[in-house]
Amino acid sequence: MKKISHTKAQGHVEMMISFVLFITSIIFIFYLLNPIAEKKTDYSSLTNIERIVGENISFSVTKLTFVSNSTGNCYKIGEEDTGVYVEKTDSSNPRVYYLYFADFLIPNANHNNPECPEKNYTYSSQFQENMIVNESVVYLKKAYENDYYELKESLGINEEFSFDFSTLEGTIIPELSVEKESFSGVERVAKQVPVRIIDKNGNINEFIMGISSW
Repeated sequence: MKKISHTKAQGHVEMMISFVLFITSIIFIFYLLNPIAEKKTDYSSLTNIERIVGENISFSVTKLTFVSNSTGNCYKIGEEDTGVYVEKTDSSNPRVYYLYFADFLIPNANHNNPECPEKNYTYSSQFQENMIVNESVVYLKKAYENDYYELKESLGINEEFSFDFSTLEGTIIPELSVEKESFSGVERVAKQVPVRIIDKNGNINEFIMGISSW
């Protein structure tokens, strides 16, 4: 019987190994260059930035509602309801008064009357809500534009970031927003959340807050 030479057998093995290596290289290169390959985005840093920014522009606001009856248009603040507050009248019912308590507010209470009979009104229990303060956002925007890196350090934020506020229809509010370009080739992640903003006069608006980082 004719024997196969060792040299010929070795040649076959080397050819197979080379072919396997070639195919493996092609698959690896295709994986790297494949534009539809799924890439998982890490949102943990963005969530942390959202928390830090939110804590620095939000304030706890206490709300108390008074409803005057048909015989009068006044109410009386009890001794337990002390503090800085502003009164806002319901736009659809002028006999309903919303009182917002917070230190940043400019005091205003047109219908508070110490002599108002208790039978002339009813009131609800207190309700607390964390709201974004308009003036705090303006201050943050100013600090961002004056010295971005000092602001980052003071807030304890390592990543690059920006923020903006828009109406529910999507119109950006320039006086409450900042712009910053991200680096070329760096992935930018963003998030939008509905928020309620109150100003020092007690005016409340519903906006969309956007946070992005890269």
